Amino acid sequence: MSSTDLQPLVSLLDTVLGNRAGSTARTTIANLALQLAGSGLLPAEMIYPASWAALLTIAGTRNGQGAEVIESDAGTHLAATSTGYNGASVPNAGRYTWNSAWSRWVRIGSSGLASVLAALETVPTSEEYETTDDTIKWAFSDGLGRILFSSADFDKPALTSEIYESTDPENSVVFIDEAGRVLAKVGGGDEAPADTGPSEEMIAARGSKTTLGARLDVSIDAAGWPIDYFWGSWYLRETRMRLRCLKRAEAMKFGVAILGDSWSHNATRWSGPVAEALTAEYGSYGSGWIGFGYPNTSTQLRNGSVLTGLYSTTVPSGAWTSTYYTADTADAALLTSSSAGANLQVSGPAADTTFLLHYVGTADGVVRYRWNGGAWSANLALPDGSPAGAVRTVALTGKPAGAWTLQIEVVSGTVNLCGLTCSRDASGILVHKLAATGSHSGQWAALDATKWQAAYAALGQVNLGILMYGTNDQRSVFIPDFKANISTLIDRMRAVTPSTDILLVPACENGRTDNPRPMSQYIAAMHEVASTKKCAFLNLQPLFGEAYTDYAPGSARPWFFSDTIHPDPPTGGRVIADAILRLLTQH
Repeated sequence: MSSTDLQPLVSLLDTVLGNRAGSTARTTIANLALQLAGSGLLPAEMIYPASWAALLTIAGTRNGQGAEVIESDAGTHLAATSTGYNGASVPNAGRYTWNSAWSRWVRIGSSGLASVLAALETVPTSEEYETTDDTIKWAFSDGLGRILFSSADFDKPALTSEIYESTDPENSVVFIDEAGRVLAKVGGGDEAPADTGPSEEMIAARGSKTTLGARLDVSIDAAGWPIDYFWGSWYLRETRMRLRCLKRAEAMKFGVAILGDSWSHNATRWSGPVAEALTAEYGSYGSGWIGFGYPNTSTQLRNGSVLTGLYSTTVPSGAWTSTYYTADTADAALLTSSSAGANLQVSGPAADTTFLLHYVGTADGVVRYRWNGGAWSANLALPDGSPAGAVRTVALTGKPAGAWTLQIEVVSGTVNLCGLTCSRDASGILVHKLAATGSHSGQWAALDATKWQAAYAALGQVNLGILMYGTNDQRSVFIPDFKANISTLIDRMRAVTPSTDILLVPACENGRTDNPRPMSQYIAAMHEVASTKKCAFLNLQPLFGEAYTDYAPGSARPWFFSDTIHPDPPTGGRVIADAILRLLTQH
């Protein structure tokens, strides 16, 4: 045979030539197809039985052959295993593969038709919206919120609308595709959602503005909160009652605790001016918290008291170690020394009569103390208690008349000192500054709840808690965690005193250029927590400006310090103090 013997090209063949055992042979197309199917080089033919019962009567011809039972078979059966049809119950409908080793059909999943049917059965929802040209349009969304089509599509041939009489018996509007299938239904009513213009109600609601949104934007923000710098002042119930009693010269005590970061920690910024103003107008019954745990050489950065003009601390003498952010104490700080002779010093006014030293006990810690450089007291052991490692207090006695200076010295062992509270039997206000510079809400929420609450309770009654966070959270804490942290702190404070008022004050935006999230997200998050936890809320942002550039250093209103992170105490700090005082005393 030669090439000249070949016939012209044809579209179909009856037989083909090939090699078999070293010799040329001819075979039919049908035999070739069977051989290819059995080789595994081509997919095994699919079987489409009417039901699972029908599939059971069919044996597969090769391993991996596929089959599919249609969706109308709604029954179930026991899945195939190596020992029989004795596995877990599975739906009859679905896709199967033949397992030659088991001689059984193995279900491998649902059919592709199932997901299509689920999508088709999703009932679209409709929503009315107003466009910029003042016309009313409709959008239809699926169960995932994806817009399927809007009334802007109604002029396209593929979509028509009709009114039909329902059994209720109101008229409804349905939208139909080219095949006559109902895509969506819009409630009851005779009016089709077409571009008929705004309703009379919409026109009345927008007033003199071009749109309803333009009218609402001047009074509420995107979250629906009233646009004002404060919200929820009615939740300051204990504050209102106690301040009014004090204003009338009636016997009353009002304790305040301030938690936060450096914005509150530096008493010269706002926490000190607020405490000074309150005690000047309503009286004082003590020092508030005098923290030892952060003995910075700067008097502004030292923990100390919120009333720096009345209560002062010196840099400790000798070898001391500070624990910051992580101590289970009222201000998350602790001062530790094992050096005999190491000491610290605190000074205050004449009026105080009761002095409590706050400490975390050890097995061998011993101190002594003296007033105004006089004789030392007897040695005072500072043992641990229950729960272990929790803050405890001990009274320091013997203060002489007049102004005082208290010196505390390590005698032996390991000594852990937290701080000092000084009080007197009088009506008035006492403010605890518990903030820690550089901290964020996550570090506070991570403290041991039982131990922190014990330390907080040791401060005495607290009727108002002010929480100011955000600046450090902005770089370290995601929004959901921020809300959880603030909620945790509120719950812990109220666990000690259920009637405590809470005021939430998020920081305003700062000038850092690498902030991963804007402060507006933290402000909105804290506002949400205020609503759910029934707290008062104070937004500093509108008081400073719409954007950081409005109050940045070098601007027309330079209310921020040159570090671009903190309000400058003589300007921005006074804005914060004024806002808090107005909220507490005038609203």
